Amino acid sequence: MICFPSQYTYGRMNPLALMSFNLTTCLTSCGVLLFYAQSSSLVLHLCVTFLGVGTASITATVLLWTEEHIRVTGKTAALFNVATIVGDQVGLGQVCNEQLGGAGLVH
Repeated sequence: MICFPSQYTYGRMNPLALMSFNLTTCLTSCGVLLFYAQSSSLVLHLCVTFLGVGTASITATVLLWTEEHIRVTGKTAALFNVATIVGDQVGLGQVCNEQLGGAGLVH
């Protein structure tokens, strides 16, 4: 069974520290990808793996951080999930429009 870093550190680590770990992992992986991905497929696969590890628990960690500052109810959590999905779809549409010359998935 694969567990994400937030599952291991829940209750042991501050969500802000875990978010810092996630963002550092993502930025480091992206930086290495920018410079060395063309030279080796092993580097490509390792960096994509670490990028996935870094991004996998960001949404859960932000929700944990939010719970420290405000009371999170069912409506708040639902709004948080909808905002996450809409933000993802808008970003996907912009990337597709740029790459495909206006033939993106979301208009």
